[in-house]
Amino acid sequence: MIRILPRFVVLPLAVMSMTAAALAGQQYPARAMDGVADMAGIIDPADEERLRGRISMLAADPGVEVAVLTVRSIADFRTNDRTPEAFATAVYNQWRLGRGYPQDGVLVLVAVDDRFARIEVGDGVPAPLQARMQGIMDGWMVPRFRRGEYGGGVTDGLREIEKAFRGASAEAAPAPEPAYRAPAAERERGGISRAAVLAIGAALALAGLYAARGWRGQPRQNDRPCPTCRRPMELLGETADDAFLNAGQRLEEHLKSVDYDVWHCAGCNVHHVLANPSSAARKLKCVQCGHHTVGISRTVLQWPTYTDDGRQRVVQECGHCHWRSEGVVAVPRRVKYVPADDPSRARFADDSDAGHTGSWKGGGGGFGSGGGFSSGGGASGRW
Repeated sequence: MIRILPRFVVLPLAVMSMTAAALAGQQYPARAMDGVADMAGIIDPADEERLRGRISMLAADPGVEVAVLTVRSIADFRTNDRTPEAFATAVYNQWRLGRGYPQDGVLVLVAVDDRFARIEVGDGVPAPLQARMQGIMDGWMVPRFRRGEYGGGVTDGLREIEKAFRGASAEAAPAPEPAYRAPAAERERGGISRAAVLAIGAALALAGLYAARGWRGQPRQNDRPCPTCRRPMELLGETADDAFLNAGQRLEEHLKSVDYDVWHCAGCNVHHVLANPSSAARKLKCVQCGHHTVGISRTVLQWPTYTDDGRQRVVQECGHCHWRSEGVVAVPRRVKYVPADDPSRARFADDSDAGHTGSWKGGGGGFGSGGGFSSGGGASGRW
């Protein structure tokens, strides 16, 4: 029996066939079986557990397959992708996210050193829902990424993605209110009232004050009084402040995970230490000593094949107190495209396809082995 596929199924398959050759031979990150592939080591265990729970809930109801991937830099992978967006699309398609048809999966990608994030969605996600992804990225994820709160940013993003897919109104992200809005009649004739002029002047004065005090919003040199003698305190330089930092704090500065400001009073020898976590911190917070000095190393014990999962040893070790955690995790088996002369017969292969190359499996208009497709829809953010 000859089955004629509708156009809305054939066209994505044609695109899949054309991208098959381009993906062949390129190395993309392996997909994590639990949905969270933290290759950059930037998500602490508590946040990672919350992410797994939310991914499981999304998979159960409303049935959306979500995956999270963090990397240090997209340049670490040997691919021909010219943009970060193209890389995200290729990873989505390599991982076969979604459920075949209706192809409604979601990939959340964070590239820390590139200061780039992406919500990649499948072609089956409706356009109005895709449009909401940019608001989630701009309002919830990027602000937390700027503060180095990667796990929290991804968790907030998944929470809002879940709301969007369930049809609930996503909670509005906090936004500053305008200082003044002219009456309608005044706006129509282009006039500016005295109140508007005063509001603009106040805003400029406030901006100047912040500039004078430094980008961090902290008082700069000679602006902080000593709490003991009330004399102006001095902001020490990067070398001089080491005398007032403990060994863990000095190591954090050396690793560039935290930058400390030390305010010192020469009169009574009082000092205050203020921590400024890096927005691109490379180290996790230690559960034992509390310093951001935990590094992650990964060693492949068994490389994955097209038929079997691999194994990888993951070691977390604190450079300050030498706390150590070690475990073995699974590396998902490799996947590959199987192109066909007829684009409508292109698909992804798995180990149960022997003797059936180029044919459909199962019924109902979907891929029997599962897996959706993305043509590049979604939202991007930078910080």
